[in-house]
Amino acid sequence: MKKFLCKVIFFMIVFIFMSKLPVSSQTFKGGLMAGFTGSQMDGDNLSGYNKFGFTGGVFASTNFNDSWGMQTELKFIMKGAAKPVTNIDPTIYKMTLFYYELPVVVTLKTAQKVKLESGLAFAYLSRANLNNVDGIQNLTSQFRKTDISLIFGVYYILNEKISANLKYSYSLKRVSTSIIGNMTIWGTYGLYNNLFDLSLYYTIK
Repeated sequence: MKKFLCKVIFFMIVFIFMSKLPVSSQTFKGGLMAGFTGSQMDGDNLSGYNKFGFTGGVFASTNFNDSWGMQTELKFIMKGAAKPVTNIDPTIYKMTLFYYELPVVVTLKTAQKVKLESGLAFAYLSRANLNNVDGIQNLTSQFRKTDISLIFGVYYILNEKISANLKYSYSLKRVSTSIIGNMTIWGTYGLYNNLFDLSLYYTIK
């Protein structure tokens, strides 16, 4: 937890410093965000973004010029994996990972109402639950406390206050310390968070 807090403080300091740079047309804004996630875990023999969750928090952004900018968030986000329950296979399997996450992204406005983003997200694991035939089990000790993800996203600006965002993220390192898992796109074995989230952003200032 201490290492994660140090990262949060460091990136907040960097962000505040960059927001004070005398760049033309620069603005500094902040607000609230909330939305839903659809996730899976690569390497667990399951497929499909069947684990639905919630995300919410605060954000701050700054513009370097009319096109380029930077944004950071501090939010709660649910990740994990789930198996659809069917008549053929009625067994329950749902892995839920609860994270506090700090994304830091660079943004590029490509049209009047469209903005792209790319960057990294640094996350701290609060808890990991497995819900199956044995009930809800706490598997936090089997997962790494930190996760670093690569982010790509797109914003659609509805008006000067509200924007809709679709974001994709994928872990850069395996998130489990004891579950070996299958081979993933990185050519390694393990479990990796793989998810989309759809959120609304409300600008206060």
